[in-house]
Amino acid sequence: IGALLYICTFFLQVYLLKFFDVSKLTPVLTIGSMILIVGFGMWFFGETLSLKQYLGVVLGSISIYLILH
Repeated sequence: IGALLYICTFFLQVYLLKFFDVSKLTPVLTIGSMILIVGFGMWFFGETLSLKQYLGVVLGSISIYLILH
């Protein structure tokens, strides 16, 4: 399953490079994947976040907004 997801992600990145510069795409995908991993950890495993971790998610979301606008 992991290899299949990796291949899908690779082709998604190649496709998105047609529309976005690498300098914008790379940070957005990196920060976005971290936010998704944190969200899945909270949802599937019931993990709790500290104030610092919540702040990191908020700042990451703000940075994605600022990069794309």
